[in-house]
Amino acid sequence: MNINYKISYGLYVLITGNKDKQNGCIINTLMQQTGNPEAYSITVNKQNYSHKFLLKNEKCAVAILSTGTTFDTIKNFGFRSGIDNDKFVGVETTTSKNGFSIPTKNVVGYLELDITETVDYPTHTQFIGKPTELVGFFDIDPLTYDYYQKHIKPQSKVTAVDGEKSYICNICGYIHKGELPDDIVCPICKHTKQDFQLIEPIIEKPEKQEKQNKFICTVCGYIHVGDTPPDTCPVCMVDKDLFEPLK
Repeated sequence: MNINYKISYGLYVLITGNKDKQNGCIINTLMQQTGNPEAYSITVNKQNYSHKFLLKNEKCAVAILSTGTTFDTIKNFGFRSGIDNDKFVGVETTTSKNGFSIPTKNVVGYLELDITETVDYPTHTQFIGKPTELVGFFDIDPLTYDYYQKHIKPQSKVTAVDGEKSYICNICGYIHKGELPDDIVCPICKHTKQDFQLIEPIIEKPEKQEKQNKFICTVCGYIHVGDTPPDTCPVCMVDKDLFEPLK
C-alpha cells in the first residue's frame, strides 16, 4: 500500500501564461493556508512548462476537477508538454478575470491567485498567493487522488518487460527498465520515485486437475475411467467383479 494515496489530495488543472501563450497542467497540491486573510498555495515541478510562466508572471488560475472527469482530460493536461501542444484546443472554456482560459466541463469551479511569495525546494517550487477571484460552477463532488486511482486511471496489466527488472509509474503508466534511480522524474507526468512501483512477475500455477478413478480389467487389460467399474467389460464381456482399481 502506498500511504501517499491515503492522504486527501485533490486533482486540479493549473492555468498559467500570458496574452500570447497559455498552458495548463495537472497538479494535486492546491491548499488553503489561512482563512483570514485568505491565502492558498500550490507546488509545481521545476521541469514543468508551467513553472517558468508562474515565476515570470506571478499569476495563475486553478480549476477544481470533479468526479465526472475522464481520463482524456488527465492525459490532455497532464501527460504531454505545452511546449509542443496547445492543450486548450477542443476544450470548452470560460475566461477568468485575469484572462485565463478555464475548462468548464466536469469542473466544480476555479480560483485565481496573485503570487505573493515562493518557497524553493530541490525539485519543486511552492507558490503562495492571495485569491483575486473565486467562482463556483456546480455543487458536485470534487475529484480526489484516491478516486482517480480507483475509478478513472486505467489499471495496468503489465506483468513483465523483456525479462528485465522494471518499474511502472502509478500515475501515467510509464515503464522504466532497470534499477530505479533516487532522482528519477517520470518523463511523461513529472512525478518522482515515490510514485513508481516494481512490476512483479506473475507466476501462473497449473490448474488443479480433479482426481479420476481408473479400473483395469484383469482379464483383457481394458481400462475404465469413472467412479466405479462398468457392470460388464466392453471388450471381453466379463463381470465387474473382475476389475481392480488401477494405481
